[in-house]
Amino acid sequence: MLDALDAGTLSVSDVAHQLGVSRQAVTKARRKLRPASAAPAASASTTSAPTVAIDADDAQAAAIAAARLALLRGHQILGDPAAPSPVGPQGLKSTVTALVDAVALLQRLGALDVAQADEPAPLTVRIMSADDADELRTRIEADMANMFDPDGAA
Repeated sequence: MLDALDAGTLSVSDVAHQLGVSRQAVTKARRKLRPASAAPAASASTTSAPTVAIDADDAQAAAIAAARLALLRGHQILGDPAAPSPVGPQGLKSTVTALVDAVALLQRLGALDVAQADEPAPLTVRIMSADDADELRTRIEADMANMFDPDGAA
């Protein structure tokens, strides 16, 4: 089972379930039976990714591409505001932060003109009086009655 755990074919939860013990007990026994120095080093056999030297123009092009990709993915995550979000509150906060950072980077690199950036629309809050609310309700009811009028009077 230790080899299967090391290979990733079994999880600690699977082993704990099979043996009827807690996950903590499996982890403790694993550490005792196979100290970190004796465990097979999977990462030692892998090679690191090759490094490639790029010039400033390529770096800027890569940064622009990455920022655009971040914008695209962020908008995919946020999606339709009426639909339920696929991520929780912290994920939404992180997504919005990434979008703001991507826009700022694109502006700094000159790939997004600041004049083209959408300015937030002004928000006007007006509190209705009771008379205004009654008048609005009357207009809506009249519009609804006209919409379903069988004579077609609209």
